[in-house]
Amino acid sequence: MNVLELLNTIPFGNPTLIYYNGITKFFINKKYDKTMTNFQPWGAWAMMTRGDGPIIKFIIDNAKENTAIICYGADFNFPIPKELYNLFERCLLIVRYKGIPNSIVVPGDDRFFLTPEFYYPKKWTNFQDRINEVFWRGSCTAPRRLDVVVALKDVSGTNVRLIRDINWNTPYWNKKQELFAERCGPDEPSRYTIWLSIEGWGCASDTTRALMSGCAVIYLRKTAPWFDEYLKHEENCIIIQDDIQTLIYYVQKMTSDVEFTKKIAENGKKTADMIFQPDFYKKFILDQL
Repeated sequence: MNVLELLNTIPFGNPTLIYYNGITKFFINKKYDKTMTNFQPWGAWAMMTRGDGPIIKFIIDNAKENTAIICYGADFNFPIPKELYNLFERCLLIVRYKGIPNSIVVPGDDRFFLTPEFYYPKKWTNFQDRINEVFWRGSCTAPRRLDVVVALKDVSGTNVRLIRDINWNTPYWNKKQELFAERCGPDEPSRYTIWLSIEGWGCASDTTRALMSGCAVIYLRKTAPWFDEYLKHEENCIIIQDDIQTLIYYVQKMTSDVEFTKKIAENGKKTADMIFQPDFYKKFILDQL
């Protein structure tokens, strides 16, 4: 039995991309009729990573020989099938946030990896001219997002709504249409002083873009993005570990204390300008390999 035949016997459970030896690429797929070229591990707004794109190609080109590089669809953290350890000297998962064993953390967007300037606002609004509110638009990808929108709906200084995406028209969500608004353009959040970034089932797709926006960023999350070590709470962003009451506290503090919020926004932009560079990120990946 050859390697491909062996791989096809392994129950992956999700669309899974397998690479090994830095050259050969296998797409193991028991559920969906997709091909290597259109497989997207992450395909959300501001988070478009292709199976044949520059991020994964860079990892393949720089991995050691006889390494299996595995990428599940979305942010699923399934264990690596034990059979793979009998086939390869090293097995790595490609993921979007820190803390998963045997993993390579990636930025999650091919455009960011090539030209991070793509995410800087095309229409820039000076901080003092921005709307003094907390802004967020996002899809229905986890109950915590609904909980946040419900909690902030009547809080002064917030413009936080779900968009009609993914599973919005299921009975569970459809009863709550007052919590929805239309999808906004990519530069819309930069008209506000504060950008709220809320995780869904996994890493939020706007984590990088938010810090580039010139807004003061609130990260509501459980996971840690690749640049987590550069985030300083109350210095260049606000980090909240999924606590609604703490979120409301900072919403009220930041909308009432302009100087505090402006400091966070300016420091966040300086951090973004420093670290969101292709060479900086390539070194980060190489250090993991």
